[in-house]
Amino acid sequence: MRNDPGQLAAELTLALLLLAVAGLLLSRMLRALPGGGGVAESKKTPAIAAHVRAAQAAGQPRVLTRASGARQRANRRAACGHWPQGSPLSCDEYPFASTHQGGRGASTAGVPKVEQRRQGGELRAFYAKAKVKVGDQFLVVVR
Repeated sequence: MRNDPGQLAAELTLALLLLAVAGLLLSRMLRALPGGGGVAESKKTPAIAAHVRAAQAAGQPRVLTRASGARQRANRRAACGHWPQGSPLSCDEYPFASTHQGGRGASTAGVPKVEQRRQGGELRAFYAKAKVKVGDQFLVVVR
């Protein structure tokens, strides 16, 4: 084994470059939610936060993949199409309808409509702020 300083420096540079690329790929693949927290915050949307926690505990995924608008509409119909019109509660689905994992097989729960509107706005804001595009994966954490 040679202790050529030039070769050692080249190998170290290559190793650091590979680590940087791996870090970039990982951060693109699993985008942590702003502030290390989630789309459903216990203080702002307690019913939705409880539903997401229960769904994840029951085996629903924590890593989701953003879906296209057409897929979102189909997912919403598949998960919440049975919800009675005029209900005082809104149908909340997890995984979110806006993800590939949403739709048929999603966990559903009745939540206050005001929470549903707030959470929908927060999810859209998260997608914009974190630059989550269709096909990107992200991690759902409930605070």
